[in-house]
Amino acid sequence: MYYNVLNIIISNEVHLLILEKNKNVSPWSSWSNYIYMNAKYS
Repeated sequence: MYYNVLNIIISNEVHLLILEKNKNVSPWSSWSNYIYMNAKYS
């Protein structure tokens, strides 16, 4: 459980770094979308 949460946080850090290069994408929508997808398929 804790490992999975940590993994989500690390993945989001990477995801946000990618988004940093693409400013026209909203970080919040991607963040919530990522968490939703991760919760759905984990």
